[in-house]
Amino acid sequence: ASGSITKEELKEISIPVLEGYSLIMPEQEWAKSKEGMNPVEISISVSMPEFDGIIHGVPVAAKHMKENGEVEYLPISERMAFMVSKAKKWALLRSKENKDKKIAIILHNMPPRNDMIGCAFGLDTPNSVYNMVETFSEMGVPIDYKFKNGDDIIQRIIRTVYFIPLSLYPFIA
Repeated sequence: ASGSITKEELKEISIPVLEGYSLIMPEQEWAKSKEGMNPVEISISVSMPEFDGIIHGVPVAAKHMKENGEVEYLPISERMAFMVSKAKKWALLRSKENKDKKIAIILHNMPPRNDMIGCAFGLDTPNSVYNMVETFSEMGVPIDYKFKNGDDIIQRIIRTVYFIPLSLYPFIA
């Protein structure tokens, strides 16, 4: 055995897993890129780990080519500090009573149409959110809204979200 802890053991002791990963491109290239990480990096460092239960990943190092042609990975200082801060916040959250916790659920909407709110391939996001909200409520987490079902969540979003055309923002050019 490698001595590593297994996913099952982490679940058993209820410890969230944060991931610090290395970029496969140099930091300067990554910083200049409009896309940020390339599709391979996203797949390897973000998407696949999420399937394994990783809660939040952050790039903490980037590829660097030495003069002799060898590859090394150098730390990205502000990202390392961010990851440490994130871990501290998770640890503090564990010590809070449920009645003192706040929860925000963010749903994407791309393309921006009502039928795409929370859209996720092969998943019933509205009912999953409903089930999460109900579970949080049962655990004593204060919930501002009481929903009938997943459809009620989407209908409430549609009724209460107002879109302001960008033309009304003169400061955006």
